[in-house]
Parts: sequence; structure tokens; C-alpha cells
Amino acid sequence: MELAGMTMYKTLVMTILALVGVFCYHKKIVDQEMNKKLSELVLSLFTPVLLFTSFQKDFSKELVTGLMISVLLSAIAFFSDLVYLQMGRPKIG
Repeated sequence: MELAGMTMYKTLVMTILALVGVFCYHKKIVDQEMNKKLSELVLSLFTPVLLFTSFQKDFSKELVTGLMISVLLSAIAFFSDLVYLQMGRPKIG
């Protein structure tokens, strides 16, 4: 439930920032060229930083166990797909 609350909070912050941007654009505070530069800045800098800080958690044994299970399942899925592609796709019909 904590993750859902954090996600809602971050979504609310991003929505408020977007609405401020729309307001500034309609009031001609920001022109098209500045809008493009600000969009590039947000996409290349602020969004990755926001994502990184959102998922920082305290270390726990359960977290590491979950990570190892995820890595293992990903590897199984990857290698089973490689085997499937090597065998060739079955012909339908």
C-alpha cells in the first residue's frame, strides 16, 4: 500500500507541474521554443532523477530475495525464448 501511495503522490506532483506549464503557455509566459527546451530538460534530467529517487528503499533480505527471483525468472524466460527461436516456429494450418 505504501508503494501505491507514493505512486499517487508522484503522479499528483507531475500533474500539477504539467498544469502550471499549460497555464504559462496559454498566458504567453513560455513560447514554443522555450517549451521545446524545457521538455527536453524534463525528459533527459528530471524524469530519470524522479524515478530513481522514487524507488529508493531500505535494504532488506526480502527485497534481495525478490530481486533474485525476478532475475532467475527473467533468465528462464530469455533462454526459453532462445530455444524456441532455434527450434523454429511451428507451422499453423
